[in-house]
Amino acid sequence: MRIKSFSSNIARLWRQAWRNSVLYRFTLMGGTAPKHLSIMPTDPWPGDSYAGRLLLEGKFVISNQVVSMADLWMPTEVDLAVLEDLHRFTWLRDLRALGDNSARRLARHLIANWIDRNQDWHLYSWQVGITGHRVANWIALYDFFCSSADESFRTLFFREITRQVRHLVYAWEDAPTPLERFYALKGIIYAAVAFPGETHRLTSLLPKLEKELQMQLLPDGGHGSRCPQTHLMVLRDLIDIRAMLRLIHQEIPSFLQATIQQMAPIVRLFRHGDGGLATFGKIAQVPSPVIDMVLSLADVRGRPPERASHLGYERCVNKKSLILLNVGAKVTGTRCAIDEEGTGTFNFEWSIGRNRLVLQGDLVLQTQEGKHFRIPDSLDPKSVHLYRANKEGHTLLDVSYQPSDGFSFRHRRQLYLGGNHPNLRGEDTIQAPCDAIYGVRFVLNKELEASLASGRRGVTIRTSTNEKTGRSQEGQQWRLLVSGAEEILCELSATYPAILLLGRTKVNQPASVQWAFCQD
Repeated sequence: MRIKSFSSNIARLWRQAWRNSVLYRFTLMGGTAPKHLSIMPTDPWPGDSYAGRLLLEGKFVISNQVVSMADLWMPTEVDLAVLEDLHRFTWLRDLRALGDNSARRLARHLIANWIDRNQDWHLYSWQVGITGHRVANWIALYDFFCSSADESFRTLFFREITRQVRHLVYAWEDAPTPLERFYALKGIIYAAVAFPGETHRLTSLLPKLEKELQMQLLPDGGHGSRCPQTHLMVLRDLIDIRAMLRLIHQEIPSFLQATIQQMAPIVRLFRHGDGGLATFGKIAQVPSPVIDMVLSLADVRGRPPERASHLGYERCVNKKSLILLNVGAKVTGTRCAIDEEGTGTFNFEWSIGRNRLVLQGDLVLQTQEGKHFRIPDSLDPKSVHLYRANKEGHTLLDVSYQPSDGFSFRHRRQLYLGGNHPNLRGEDTIQAPCDAIYGVRFVLNKELEASLASGRRGVTIRTSTNEKTGRSQEGQQWRLLVSGAEEILCELSATYPAILLLGRTKVNQPASVQWAFCQD
């Protein structure tokens, strides 16, 4: 095994050295490019016509961030996720939603501009995961922007997309993450289906796809990133690949159909009453209609499961009240939407009907010197103890982290949903191996505002004032009652209102705080 691992590392280093050489450019440019697609894909996913109109006005807006047209492909003041979306060309769907010739002309102009300014394969835009998305999107939306194009644009387009597919074929196996390898494979499979005379490559590509899925998916069908949005997007990509294979009447591999059937119920587990997905650290939301389409095209019926034991999530419903509880470790592959990093143990989300109240309930722990207290990124399942009970409309979730390896951090969280009342009660018990300051934190829906109640032993929560009318929007008022905290803080954290229940713990001595959300 060591000899095999050593030889594979040597081969990978050789491939990387080859891709860094000047000769690699000529390898990408060699050969012939197709002049047309052998099939015309039908892309089912909707775009945002409002974002498309802004694009026509010269305003490039992605995830509520404005990208300057002056430095369009290399913006300096945007999030990394926005930069990825920019180079993936998912926003072509926004232009397609307009459906007119001016949108088509702008799409062709932006594609030609990208080609002109991104010739160097060392650029960020050529990372294989991003390139795989871009190739798939260019092929999927070909009918929109290229069917009516002139011969010069078609020649430019096919020469460039062929170059990118060659790069994917050479480089996809050395991608730094399994997820990027998957995205790269999707682009290669799209090209094998759509380029004339290339379908024979599917014989080797589909087994590679199966192997990648086996590496990334857990036995219960959850994606190894543990991120709800990533899980949904991988399922959506698999549905796309299945649709492409159906276009050429290719037999659908059993592993592909089985994976889709296994992943779809997990999407239902993650859905709140408003139709959106749980966030667990990544506040950016996937539109509810897109989620509906994914589930409809997956064609897998059934009710949401109560738990995904391998993935590490619990779903608890009582009347209209819904709790989603993370009983695993930190969610990977996401950007936290709050300022201070939490421990990642037992964070939860709470909604009532279509209203989300707590976007994230978690624990922040710092040493007396102000350093964040860290726990392992992956929790040993033997150290997590879970008990849940449902009786006569009452629901209890009791989960604790009690490692057996001498690591003295302990956290126990109890959540209780009452019968006929949409109230939520909880208790957190924390034990640390040093003197520490803890904060039980509740990040609220941004439409809510929180203020300290009289006596400073509780919090009043109400719907925030409408900025346009200056009036409070209709909605219920809540009270957060607290016992055991030394101090209660209400603050804005990354534009979201947050409540912190602060306290201190001594070395290896447990400290507890009780709290309850009660509707007025």
